[in-house]
Amino acid sequence: MKVLVVDDDPVTLGTINGFLTPEGFEVVAAATVKQAIQALDAQRPIRLIIADIMMPSKDGFELLNFLHSNLRYRKVPVLICSALGAPDIIVKSIQLGARDFLKKPIIKENLLAHVKKLVAENANTVLIVDDQKTIADLLKRVVEREGYASIVVDSGEEALEALAANPVVAVISEIVLPGMSGFDLLVSIKDQRPTLPVLMITGSSEQFNREDAIGAGADGYITKPFKNVEIVRKLTHLIMNRTGKIDISRITAEKG
Repeated sequence: MKVLVVDDDPVTLGTINGFLTPEGFEVVAAATVKQAIQALDAQRPIRLIIADIMMPSKDGFELLNFLHSNLRYRKVPVLICSALGAPDIIVKSIQLGARDFLKKPIIKENLLAHVKKLVAENANTVLIVDDQKTIADLLKRVVEREGYASIVVDSGEEALEALAANPVVAVISEIVLPGMSGFDLLVSIKDQRPTLPVLMITGSSEQFNREDAIGAGADGYITKPFKNVEIVRKLTHLIMNRTGKIDISRITAEKG
């Protein structure tokens, strides 16, 4: 999981990297707001941002303003980590969109507690089930480009194991799979988690049509080859219906 750390102090960058890397996080460092914005575009997907307030040129408040005004990044949780800890600074940070505030100096246990809390609160993982690697890789890129984490497996049996071990907000599954079929997987998922959205996809539309999929309990159905925007729209719609609200940062405008 990639964490963007924005701080002009190399010692702080090294400290945070030393605390987070052994915990399985991949730290992306930026010394300025400009570098942070460049990293957001180049190092997708960033799951969490840890930012100082006092930085050269543009400060942490300006970074928060940028994130809030950008549909793609406004839902990335931000932990402000600063030596400035006055109440008005904390209030302003939260008002500008920061999800949490940690005062320097950085203590390992405190940092990890804040980071893990934010990660848990923003666990938006989509499970992808397809034994065709090219399709699975494409779906992974599409899903992660929209800000979701992804888990990719190639069988129904592995999918059930992944569901048992991970917080998943939606499933995209091929119907034709080795061993357990996509329909059998669908039944098992709905038995365990009736409200979990499941989007079925298939390259065998002559054999399995929309009525078959919906009748079996699927929440959506798409045939291969598909357009990326079709996956995004359907996935957004399913998650919106499940949560009762739409996350506008995940809507991609149809272009080309």
